[in-house]
Amino acid sequence: MGDLDVSFLLTDPDFTETIVLERRTASVGTDGRTSIAAKRTTVIASVQRPGNEELALVPQATQLRDVIAVYYGGALHPMAAEGYGDVVIVGGRRYRVHALVEDWTRFGGTGWCRAVAVAEVASA
Repeated sequence: MGDLDVSFLLTDPDFTETIVLERRTASVGTDGRTSIAAKRTTVIASVQRPGNEELALVPQATQLRDVIAVYYGGALHPMAAEGYGDVVIVGGRRYRVHALVEDWTRFGGTGWCRAVAVAEVASA
């Protein structure tokens, strides 16, 4: 059975909303200190409740916090050992991109991806 192309839904206002994508990068200065620069961009994405496939990618204790699935027509970068991951801000709440569920950014025009993101917990 062939795949059905539903990529047009990523631009349909009935299924999408405006969110903020914060991309963080770390750099080491000449003094040896690491600094983090964050660049915020307003983007269109579809934010949904996570399904079983997304929940399987986060630790069980994390599933008790807010978890969302994000469909975005571009690349999202999860946190990795070599750097900081992206943060999406939805309704004023910050969610850290935890893992990519599907990455189709190299296929077709702009491509898209589906990621699972976990709410950041503020600590004092």
